[in-house]
Amino acid sequence: MTEAEKISLNGDSLSIEDVANVAAQKTAIELNAEARLRVETASQWVASIVERGEPVYGVNTGFGIFSNRSISTA
Repeated sequence: MTEAEKISLNGDSLSIEDVANVAAQKTAIELNAEARLRVETASQWVASIVERGEPVYGVNTGFGIFSNRSISTA
């Protein structure tokens, strides 16, 4: 697979055609440096929430009618 057949995900420019090509295994993907930094930042944010025990909907609680239920870290 050549570089032309690779999509660099940046969080802004993904098209339906790109998704179809990836799904059909015609195109590889990679995260660009900026997107990778955003993922790492978000991961650190989630880890800090878990560490503090702060309830955040859908992160460490259930969804909908289960939103008042904590999700175990174990």
